[in-house]
Amino acid sequence: MHPDSFAGLAALQSWLEGLLQGLQPRLLRFKGIVGVAGDGMPWVVQAVAERLHAFERLPPGSAWAGRSFVIVIARDLSREELLAACAQTQPAAPSAGR
Repeated sequence: MHPDSFAGLAALQSWLEGLLQGLQPRLLRFKGIVGVAGDGMPWVVQAVAERLHAFERLPPGSAWAGRSFVIVIARDLSREELLAACAQTQPAAPSAGR
């Protein structure tokens, strides 16, 4: 995921909900730092099984290299299956002018 992949928090939430739903019951834990187009600081995202936690803003002054990343803990899920699920659950494109 590129940091500008998501047009806003609603697009990020929709993508994550779709990803979580598509990977159940194999997804155990999901955690990461994800950027949103036009937003200065990224968001911390977390999920346990199908439960998506509220997003939290990364605190000001935090070191962030400008790249989104996620950590996934799953059962019987290959890297290839995870990448395919990420690609199938596409985020909304950033709007023009952002």
